[in-house]
Amino acid sequence: MGWGGDAGCTPRPPIRPQPASERRVLTVVFFGLLLDLLAFTLLLPLLPQLLESHGRR
Repeated sequence: MGWGGDAGCTPRPPIRPQPASERRVLTVVFFGLLLDLLAFTLLLPLLPQLLESHGRR
């Protein structure tokens, strides 16, 4: 207690968020591309039927 110089009042650098690991970034990109690929493979077989139902102009 008291006004001692070692009372923990030394300035500290600001807390910065840690950058995401490279592996996590690659995982997110991989799953994003996989989802995109699945979306296209689900829609492409339906495309000829959609063109016929809306009429080709």
